[in-house]
Amino acid sequence: MNLKKATLFSIIGISYIFVSRTIATLSPDLFINLIVIRINTLLSLFASLAIVVFYIYFYKDYVQKKQITLKNASLFAIIGSLAVLLLFSKDILVVFNLYVFRSHVLNTVAPWISSIFSLYFFIIFYKETLHNAQSNLKFAIFLAIIGSSISTLIRTFTLFNYFYSGIFKWFWDYSREFPIIFIPTFAFIFFTSFYFFLTFYKEQ
Repeated sequence: MNLKKATLFSIIGISYIFVSRTIATLSPDLFINLIVIRINTLLSLFASLAIVVFYIYFYKDYVQKKQITLKNASLFAIIGSLAVLLLFSKDILVVFNLYVFRSHVLNTVAPWISSIFSLYFFIIFYKETLHNAQSNLKFAIFLAIIGSSISTLIRTFTLFNYFYSGIFKWFWDYSREFPIIFIPTFAFIFFTSFYFFLTFYKEQ
């Protein structure tokens, strides 16, 4: 395994998560079958793991020793991606009836932490590439900052909505109520992330 392969697996991972969430939003009946739910949860877990692996290899192979700020931002990105991985791990236990964790605190806090750390990572990474000739990568990081900012705003709304009203909804559940607004928004967030990983992959 190297950084280039880890990046490729991340592209596959984020693509699967986006496609599965989109299908679940538009055709929720497809995810009524327990076998389908278990397979999807397992695949989502591996997809989330791929993102964790990317940040680990980014920290290990890409960041130079003198880039202290980027090194710290990478560590935060690893922690944020691990928070999401923990969330999917919890879902595995639930769908296989191994453990039932009914509190939604983790469901709301983990994605919020991940989005905050991801945004911080992209901001620091962008600053590190300001004087770099790789204009394509700089633009990809800039788009990722925009996507992460929108994601953070929505996840912050979800977090406050849960603690204020006690009503829990997933990040993508709001698209069922406001499909015209949220489905294109989610698609844009995915595109910015996908474009970053794809551009970074090409640069390796």
